[in-house]
Order: sequence, then structure tokens, then C-alpha cells
Amino acid sequence: IPFDRQQFREEFFKVDVYEPVNQIKPSEMTYFEMAEYFRENKRLKPASKNRMKTARNQLEKFKQGLTYKDITVNFLHDFEYEVSKRGGSPATISGYMTDIRTVLNYHRNITKFIPQDYEYPFGAGGYGIKTFFPTKIVLGAEEIQSIAELTEFETTKQEWARDIWLFLYRCNGINFVDLLRMRWDNIQNGYIVFFRKKTETTRKNNKKEIVVPVSPLLKELIDKIGVKDSPYVIGKLKDG
Repeated sequence: IPFDRQQFREEFFKVDVYEPVNQIKPSEMTYFEMAEYFRENKRLKPASKNRMKTARNQLEKFKQGLTYKDITVNFLHDFEYEVSKRGGSPATISGYMTDIRTVLNYHRNITKFIPQDYEYPFGAGGYGIKTFFPTKIVLGAEEIQSIAELTEFETTKQEWARDIWLFLYRCNGINFVDLLRMRWDNIQNGYIVFFRKKTETTRKNNKKEIVVPVSPLLKELIDKIGVKDSPYVIGKLKDG
């Protein structure tokens, strides 16, 4: 069908109406089905969908036919112990618990499937989700210098990979995706100015541009790996 600008505007701005994934009656829903309903009816990033699917599967493995009534403070502690015993990291456990809480909140506050008299297991006096900040393993100054001074490579791809890594490092440690999306028009008056991909959808306020001075060493890298006939600096994306 030929592109219709007016139809596109109407589709873009109309209010979304989500159809149920299936015709399960609320009284018959297991947690597995509640989680799947949430995954299919919320606009989630693929990574979030996959993570929630993993948490859902782990719960189902721990207790088949689980319902919201089974999810108590003691149940969550038992589940945490079981995941930990199988080698799950504190960060993994925290992620599972956050997803469980998200599904419960959705069906308490949005679908109203879970009645308000349900004894909510999270929050004050209940199960507390632990925050976990893993220790970052960083390279020392000598290691970084040895990478920067490499001159012998087995292939051109190896040299390109080193140059990409060095570019990220000299841009104050930006993410790969930010370099992938970096355009030539992000380079202005001797500075690279851009927004981090990571904060596009997570930060609502105080969005700040990242400003990186183009030092002589960084300029040398830009000249070396930059693709001049592409709007993107490393030429791995194209408009549209």
C-alpha cells in the first residue's frame, strides 16, 4: 500500500487498545500466565522481555502451577535461597525479584486481577529487594598503554578492533552503541556532542549532552577509522 502521511499520523497518535493475549479467566490465571500477559501487553524492550521470561521460567521450575496467592514473603526467601544454591548471582536474584514485583503491581493496579486484600510481599515489613553493585574489573595504566602502543596485528580486523576500543577509551569510556550511532554532525567546533543511548528511555529529567574534547590523539583515530561518505562516523549504520 502506498505510504499515506495522514494515515501514519492517525496511527501514530491514536490511543493503543491492547487485546488480551488469550481468553483465560482471571480466576484461573497462574503466575506464569500473568507474567506472559504482562510481557505481551506492555511495550518492553526485547532485552526486558527476555529477562522477564527467564524469571518466569525459573519460578515455574521452582513451583509449578504457581499463583499470586503462593507468592508470600517466605516463598520469596525460599526462592532466593534456591536460585543462590544453583549458582545465581546477587544481581540475578535482584533482577528476578524486581520482575516478580513488576508483574504483581501490574495485576494489582492495572488489570485489577489481584484483589487489594492480597497480602503484598514487598515493601515495608516484607521482602526487601537487595541492590547489588558488582566490583568492576578495570585495566591498569600499563595495560592500557600496551594496547594503545600495539603496532603488530595478524589481520586488519584486529587492528580495527583495537582502534575502536581506543576510540571508546579516548571518548571518556563511552559505550559501543554510542559510537555506532555517532554522526559526523555530532562533531562541532572541536568537540563531540551527543546523548547517551542508555538514558534515552530511562531518564525523564535532566537529560544532559555528553561533551568530549577532540584531542590530537582522538582526531588521529577519527581520521583513521572514520568513513567520510557515510553520515555515521564509523559507517556501520545508514539513515532510515
